[in-house]
Amino acid sequence: MSLVDPEALSHLNDFIIRVFLNNEDIKKVINDMLEQGMLKKYEVTIITKIPYQKRVQLITSNGAGIITFFDLYTGQINEKKIQNNGNNQGIRLGDVDIGRLVIGDVAYKYISLTPVNVVGKAIVIGTELHLKAKKGFVEPHLVIVDIEQSNVDEIPISKAFQVLSVGLDDNPKKNLRAILDLFAPQIVGQEHAKTALLLSAVGSGPYVSDDVRFTINGIIIGEASTGKTIMGLELCRSLPRCAFVDASASTEVTLTAAYDPAFKEIVLGPMALLDGDTYDFGIVVINEAQNLKEPEKLRSAIEEQRVSVHKGAQHINVRTRVSTILLMNPTMNTWDVSNFMSNFPRRFDIPFLSRFDYIVVVYPPHGEEEIMEVTKAVRERHKGLRTDYAVLWALIKYARTLNPTEQSGVEKYIDDRVVDLYNKYKEREIPFLPRTIESLLRITRAFAKLTLQSKITPEFVDFVIDNIIDWINIMSNPALGMIAVGSDKKNAMFLLEKVMKTDCTKETGGCSLADLARKFEELFNQTPGGEEQLQKLLDRKGLASVNTYVEFLIHNLYNEGFIYKCGVDKYCVVNSR
Repeated sequence: MSLVDPEALSHLNDFIIRVFLNNEDIKKVINDMLEQGMLKKYEVTIITKIPYQKRVQLITSNGAGIITFFDLYTGQINEKKIQNNGNNQGIRLGDVDIGRLVIGDVAYKYISLTPVNVVGKAIVIGTELHLKAKKGFVEPHLVIVDIEQSNVDEIPISKAFQVLSVGLDDNPKKNLRAILDLFAPQIVGQEHAKTALLLSAVGSGPYVSDDVRFTINGIIIGEASTGKTIMGLELCRSLPRCAFVDASASTEVTLTAAYDPAFKEIVLGPMALLDGDTYDFGIVVINEAQNLKEPEKLRSAIEEQRVSVHKGAQHINVRTRVSTILLMNPTMNTWDVSNFMSNFPRRFDIPFLSRFDYIVVVYPPHGEEEIMEVTKAVRERHKGLRTDYAVLWALIKYARTLNPTEQSGVEKYIDDRVVDLYNKYKEREIPFLPRTIESLLRITRAFAKLTLQSKITPEFVDFVIDNIIDWINIMSNPALGMIAVGSDKKNAMFLLEKVMKTDCTKETGGCSLADLARKFEELFNQTPGGEEQLQKLLDRKGLASVNTYVEFLIHNLYNEGFIYKCGVDKYCVVNSR
């Protein structure tokens, strides 16, 4: 290789001489060189790294002058001549890190003089080197001399409990409400997506067997400007081990492990670097995931959580125990309810999608009330509104230590509810596979951990199933999705005040969905023009029946704690307990 930009080499040699020969303070040297334009700050996405396998001599003195590592690396001086001179004296730094990163949409090789302890987004200080290879191609390199690696502040869980007003075995809906209010407050609504992301952060372990996956993989899908990227970034900023990677800036191979013929080494990507146990595992968030070209290459890493590479006389078998989250747009940008698979690229087949424990669809703001809330949130974001990262990490770290146990009879109860869930999937024409049952069990445990529950009861299983049914309904009808992630509070409270407080009590035995739909319809029919008004309401929301709309209003009231289940398909108001 030959050097294209000798000025950059001169700057690097100045840095090495000042820091490692003259023993100047490294921070002062970096600041001086930044001011002089000899070094720059770069926003990068680090996608792989390996420790350089050779012991590096940063400075060599052979009597004739000073020779640096970069003189040798760029081919300005023949390394053999240095090795054959017996008078040379070297100053060793040990290993440097090398790998690949992305600046904008351009892939670079990097050489770092400081340990790289992060993958994904990072701010680095360094300079670019461009080397011309034998065939005439120019290979861009970035030499890193310093890196800003985010470290989440550690606070005791007692302080987090105090800030959030939550506690072990408190009401799960109350605990979840407090946690959701904390996470990504600058994004209005989207509570199902926020919940799902937090489930991935908490995981479902521990299990007796190491072969059972404890991580929660998921897909958040929806059109642009629905907050997917911000929610993913806010989650990563709350965790000490998280990679946020754009699919357009990486390949499936660089996400796991692969042989790099240029380095002649096996390089590790985020899914291998962030591997961990049930208490200390990482998250890999893949943004713009619809751009993945060969997603099938991620199957074993996602489900079996293991990757093997055998090439170049090297063999490696690494674990990839991370929660993997895909943030993506539907194929036609807007979610198509008529054909589930049409929303994904053809290469996202059923075997690949079945590796994910949840798929949550997000929609843009709906209605005047929510638009006003979004406007307020945008203003607050400009003022610095964001997640309290330290509190959220303390809560997630504590939740990972919990090991909720099932109460007597819960196992049989879950089996019965799986049939209900199967019928919902079938009704909405969404694939239901055996893996879906495994996902349900994982998600139930993860929900218990996230909401700080030490026991899983039948009532808690209902709470989880209701959330999953909401996700299914959102996928099957965009109007339902907008209701769920928006706020039809007025109609929900109307149903509560006008019907349920008098008719749906413990003394009456509660009301079924069919009862409430009939009574809701009667309220409209009792007033002149009411029938036409009800039809306009359903048309505006794209709904075919009153039952579907009332079902969502009931879920809204249930999730807010106004009503509870007091029998099979029966609901009672809380103050009638």
